[in-house]
Amino acid sequence: MGRGDPRLLEKLARLVNDPVLWMESFLQVRGKDGAVIPFRLNKFQKKLAEEVVRELAEMGRAFFVILKGRQLGVSTVCRGLAIWRALNFPGQQCVAAAHEEGLVRQNMVLIREMLEGMDRTNLPYASPTVISDSRIFWKSSGSAIMPRLPAGKSEGRGLPVHFLHCTEVDFFDSIQAGCWSRFLGGILPALPRSGAIFIVESTCQGRGALYDLYLQSLSPQSDWQHLFFPWFEEDQYRSPVDQELTEQEVALREKYGLDRQQMNFWAAYARQCGTVNALREYPFCIEDAFTVAGTRGLIPHALVEEAMRRQLAPDQEKEPLILGIDPSRLRDATGLALRQGKNILFVEEIPPLGDVAELAQHVSARVQEWQPALLNCDSGGMGGPFIDVLRRILKKFVTAVDFGSRAEEERKFFNRRSELYGTLRKWLVEGGKLPYHAGLARELAAIEVNQRREGRLLLEPKHSMARSPNLADACALTMTVDNYLSRSALHRSFPIKPCHGIRL
Repeated sequence: MGRGDPRLLEKLARLVNDPVLWMESFLQVRGKDGAVIPFRLNKFQKKLAEEVVRELAEMGRAFFVILKGRQLGVSTVCRGLAIWRALNFPGQQCVAAAHEEGLVRQNMVLIREMLEGMDRTNLPYASPTVISDSRIFWKSSGSAIMPRLPAGKSEGRGLPVHFLHCTEVDFFDSIQAGCWSRFLGGILPALPRSGAIFIVESTCQGRGALYDLYLQSLSPQSDWQHLFFPWFEEDQYRSPVDQELTEQEVALREKYGLDRQQMNFWAAYARQCGTVNALREYPFCIEDAFTVAGTRGLIPHALVEEAMRRQLAPDQEKEPLILGIDPSRLRDATGLALRQGKNILFVEEIPPLGDVAELAQHVSARVQEWQPALLNCDSGGMGGPFIDVLRRILKKFVTAVDFGSRAEEERKFFNRRSELYGTLRKWLVEGGKLPYHAGLARELAAIEVNQRREGRLLLEPKHSMARSPNLADACALTMTVDNYLSRSALHRSFPIKPCHGIRL
């Protein structure tokens, strides 16, 4: 068939909106043995391409966070998608971004190799007008494929981008602190509301840039979607060499239904590179990908995600509204959380304000709006002066909660903060609903157990954490009124019945 053959043009018209068939029909890749072979997409590559088409059809744009094991071919299929986009849709600006020059150059070399491997004898695709390490450009259509390094102060500004693939985003901040957030903030306005494709992936480095985007993807209102590709669904990850499995590895094998050769592969990698690296690079589940060395988290991320996905619990209207307030020390934000029974209805972070009086005025406006029955406020640090001012403004009682004071259940908890977080965890396990909020999810996942002194729970102190858990503390502060604490303990701690008339 020649270029003008109607049958060829009809075939191309069918394939242009099916990137899987298009890439398998026209592209070639270099296999691991060095031979050039037709591009046959694996199940993960097909899944990503199909999801891109589905999101474009349903939402008008496709923003994906990819969570995966290593060497599943995500970067390869993204190169193919960039070529598909540039050749079939005029005026497309396709960008491949990475954190270091060597990786960017390698990406461009592999894209050029894919293009040069196409047989254009019968295809109505023009050769690029410019083809170099810095740009591949088609003058006839105005499309281009370009590399991008996230350097400088104008990341993405002034550059229209229709297809963007960012690889190894967790390493962007190794260039300079805050590099990823600046790059993202600059590039997002350059993506059109209709037709844009944005794919982000990385080898995870704990809870970094990829984790933040994943948390955003949990919200129904977010543009972001996440896809998880478990390593053990790819046949190449097997080892015939038997490993002596640990109890943890036996449990993992049974939990995920793996055969012995699959587990041998993972166990061998864990012996060589460490369990934390093995979980990050070959995760069994999403939470594994964000494993932090030495973590002793009190509230598993999976539990937080489940609580955010839950529907609001019904028949909670008769329960009292309880407002938890974690006031700032005039350096960080103030956290607010409003709970009614099984539902935390709302969380808010108030940026640092000038003084205690200004902060109290801001919080009092929220109190007037929500009319909570009970106000619980952390009394540590600036909490005492803040509570005094807030009481004067509202002319109502505000309960001071000292996180460092003695727990009501002393046999279980070392102090009041540990007790309230223990109650929060139990509340979540038993069906508590959290609102979608990426910052709250990050903070709850960062709450760690310090040690168990004499069998009692003690949390890591706030001053040792990288970021003050304002929203998480506010949620914990709402847990003073619940069926988990005894009525006598409740009355001993908080004289709320005469102050608020709450029926207990």
